[in-house]
Amino acid sequence: MLSPVIPRALVPGGTVAFISPSARLNTVLEPALLRAKTTLKIFWTSEAAQTISESISHRVSELLAAFRDSEVGAILCTIGGNTATELLPSLLRDADVIATLKANPKVFVGYSDITTLHWALAATTGLRTFYGPTALPELGAAPNAMPFTVDNLLRTITKSGTVPLGPLTQSEMYAPALSAYFLGDAASMEPQTLVPTPRRTWLRRGTATGQLFGGCLPVVVRL
Repeated sequence: MLSPVIPRALVPGGTVAFISPSARLNTVLEPALLRAKTTLKIFWTSEAAQTISESISHRVSELLAAFRDSEVGAILCTIGGNTATELLPSLLRDADVIATLKANPKVFVGYSDITTLHWALAATTGLRTFYGPTALPELGAAPNAMPFTVDNLLRTITKSGTVPLGPLTQSEMYAPALSAYFLGDAASMEPQTLVPTPRRTWLRRGTATGQLFGGCLPVVVRL
């Protein structure tokens, strides 16, 4: 593992770039993407949602543009998918791409298939990234529908890398199913059904200290 590179914290009023390095549902679920932008503005005024293109080369260009843009303080993926591995040749073998990423460390957030990029960024640049919520499924829900998610996302990415995050509490509620706008009506504002979160169950009690590096396990296996 390379020496860790800690990105600068996102500052109040900073710009957040939305990118789609894997699946691209931006036009299919455009209302949800707009709600994701609105959600961030509600919790914290910000003015950016940048999207570029569909092909492999354009997705790489989108990624690099977000990292290169001096006005962008954080990069938030729109969703996961199953095609982020297509970006690996450029991320692992292209010296110019790697040099650009190394020269512009930034907060990078995504989950599921984005695990591919978390591992690639760590391997090539040492950048510490964040496995966390994306724009369409979580932030694209009705505004204020997921305050726990948004509060903790911003609490995490706005802290200096030298400041411990502190205890990670468990949400009291969770959504067991996708929002209605994923199930046929892209413009639906029907709120997600929230139910009490089951209490955690210990499989084996104890304590441990060490580095934690994870992601979506099927993607890790595929890598």
